[in-house]
Amino acid sequence: MKTKGVTNLGKKLRKIRIDNDEISSDMARKLEISVSYLSAIENGKRNIPKDLAEKLFKIYQLSDNDKEKILQAISIYSGEMRIRLDSLNEKQQKLSLLYAREISKLSDRQIEKITGYLNGKE
Repeated sequence: MKTKGVTNLGKKLRKIRIDNDEISSDMARKLEISVSYLSAIENGKRNIPKDLAEKLFKIYQLSDNDKEKILQAISIYSGEMRIRLDSLNEKQQKLSLLYAREISKLSDRQIEKITGYLNGKE
């Protein structure tokens, strides 16, 4: 989490502010956090409140695509990704766990092939 400079999440939060003609204090007030805490989140220096995404989605009119990008940025920022295995069948569960265990061993080419397949391009 500790980084230098604005994180991907920080860029997305700033874009939301710009799109809504707001400054940091406006967004911080709406999210019920201090301006310094918001700045620290944007710069990767503080943990993200658990309800940040929920508040953002409730307060700002974001497209489904923007919501997905925010969730991805939060996952990357926090260094973890959660998958609900209870909604998957046994084969899907096994594949998810295998992928999680083996992803660091995949080459860029293998990742591109898998990504292409999952995106319906192969």
